[in-house]
Amino acid sequence: LIATLLDSVSNLLGNRDITWQSSDTSVVRVVGGQGVKGRLEGVKAGTARIVASSEGKRAEATVTVTAVRATVASVVVPGRAIELAPGDSTRLVAEAKDASGNTLGGRTFTWRPTDAGVARVTSTGFLVGVTDGRTSVTATTEGKTSTPVTVTVKTPPITSVAFLNAPSSLEQGTQRPLRLRVLDARDRPVRSYDASWTSSNDAFATVSEDGQITARAPGNVTVTATVAGVKAQTSIRVTPPPAVAPPSPAAVAKIEVTPPAVAPLDVNQTIDLAAMTYDAGGRALDRPITWTSSKNDVATVTNGTVKALAVGTARITAASGDKSMSVDITVKAPAATTPTQPVVTPPPESPTTPAGPAAAMTMISAGTQHTCGVLGDGAAVCWGSNDAGEVGASASAKSVPTPTSVAGAAGLESVVSGSRHSCGLTNDGRALCWGSNADGQLGNGNNKPSATPVPVAGNHRFRQLAAGADHTCGVATDGKAWCWGKGNDGELGNKSTRSQNQPVAVDRDFTYTQLAAGEKHTCGVATDGKGYCWGDGYADQLGIGIHDQLRSPDEPRLSEPITGIAAGKESTCAIGKSGATYCWGSGFSGTPRRVDTKLRFTQLAVGQEFACGQTAQGAVWCWGKGDKGQLGNGATKDSPRVPVQVNGTFKTIAAGDAYACGVTTGGEVMCWGDNARGQLGTGGMQRVSAPTPVQSVRR
Repeated sequence: LIATLLDSVSNLLGNRDITWQSSDTSVVRVVGGQGVKGRLEGVKAGTARIVASSEGKRAEATVTVTAVRATVASVVVPGRAIELAPGDSTRLVAEAKDASGNTLGGRTFTWRPTDAGVARVTSTGFLVGVTDGRTSVTATTEGKTSTPVTVTVKTPPITSVAFLNAPSSLEQGTQRPLRLRVLDARDRPVRSYDASWTSSNDAFATVSEDGQITARAPGNVTVTATVAGVKAQTSIRVTPPPAVAPPSPAAVAKIEVTPPAVAPLDVNQTIDLAAMTYDAGGRALDRPITWTSSKNDVATVTNGTVKALAVGTARITAASGDKSMSVDITVKAPAATTPTQPVVTPPPESPTTPAGPAAAMTMISAGTQHTCGVLGDGAAVCWGSNDAGEVGASASAKSVPTPTSVAGAAGLESVVSGSRHSCGLTNDGRALCWGSNADGQLGNGNNKPSATPVPVAGNHRFRQLAAGADHTCGVATDGKAWCWGKGNDGELGNKSTRSQNQPVAVDRDFTYTQLAAGEKHTCGVATDGKGYCWGDGYADQLGIGIHDQLRSPDEPRLSEPITGIAAGKESTCAIGKSGATYCWGSGFSGTPRRVDTKLRFTQLAVGQEFACGQTAQGAVWCWGKGDKGQLGNGATKDSPRVPVQVNGTFKTIAAGDAYACGVTTGGEVMCWGDNARGQLGTGGMQRVSAPTPVQSVRR
């Protein structure tokens, strides 16, 4: 600045001392004040007053300092190489420099990795390892980019494997899941790993692929677990089950024969009677029964099967010890016939329907709340709930109380019903499915629902199908098992909990004669007669004795080989080679338990906490929960242990959640139990507790 000195008449004065001052030296400093000139230096952005004074006189000027942003010449990220493990993170720091190498503040950096699949960087510079590999990272600001920093992501090697809960001993016949503690080179737990398991002697104990040990026979075994080449071992002693003194046999206090009364029989007609023995406390006993007839020329009895031979009355007696009960069997004379002229019925004017299902239905299946069947010409009909098109495209209502043809379903030999989907098996072994497909249960390679049948992907040929709530399985013509649909609980049996929208092979490479599917579990009969189950086991439906989930097949604790199996919502039943029936799961027991009956069934159907069995003579007996009439005996009472008889004779049966259906030996379709969605096919939605005819098929 320049200061000018004037006298009173404005003449210029010289040779005077002038003093220069700043009102705020933090903004502006006077760095040279000689005479009339004042030299200033801006310190920081702001405003200050500069005063020049001489001989008591003063003048001032306002000076504003404006900040000038330095230009970034380069960006530096300290360090040339960084190594970290997947999931680890570290903070990166970048510095902006001017042309003189001075660090500039107040800069925002953009971070970029060359491969974000290996490592990613947050906006604030946190570097996070993602998966094994190599990448590089740069920082950029104001058009300047740093030299790339090399980043290597590497999983630390596994260095330690140890058993967490291995028992020192295990009782024969029991199972236990084994667990491992796996550490890496930094002594950090490894959560995801593949382990292989071996037993030193499979005769004493076996270990499944998921680490489930099963005690087979008394002896000592060493179990080895190997993870990434690192091994851990534990010794386990298999002990025999504790000796249990056989209880003294309870005396028979009562014997009951069902049914206690029988309507008159025709000559050559047969009926099955069942007898059960009980002790004084009402507990069922397994005691031999002796059957006799008072008149063998009128009616004979063999193991409870009565055959009418001639007109008259015979008393059939079941006895055990000194207790007995008798049922009178009356054989009626054949009705007299009157000759009549033949009646000629003209043909119908057109082949329009409805057609009666009684003469046409060959088989039937029951889902959660809908029912399907196959007619004699291979067409499919369905009725009941139709939330996702499971009854077919011909029906638009959400509940369809009468049988309706499934458009596009032809050439079928069987059909199965799930919760909201249905599948049919064609005569040449192809599988067709329709309805909900949210979990891929239609098996056609996508997840789009379809009210018309779509072919299952993979060009497979099946000989039997089974439908769970949201999954489907099939036995291929070579006996291998395939499943598709929902897999959250391991019900697909492929060692996974992922859903699949096309068939995947069931683990362990067994061959099967039959499969059965429950809500979230699957079971099968292998060709060697062993039973296998997998999926959700938290209601004991797998029969393995523990509440657990199995992702691959394992054996229920059955005491003998089996010839047939059926699965309900959360329970399972099987027919033993001896003819005995076993049930387990919700409503029954934790492991397979023999049903209290001497009846021998050839077919089983399992619903929600109830089951039905059909004898070789076509008699049907049901037991379990009966609050909605699902036992079919005209009552709404439970019969958890003792089967009750359903009126009529049948050639096939099926069970849904709380209802059952069957095709009689005369070809008529009958249903009973819950009918909230029209699943009984009676035309209404009132439940019934005894077999009721299904209405005519609408085609």
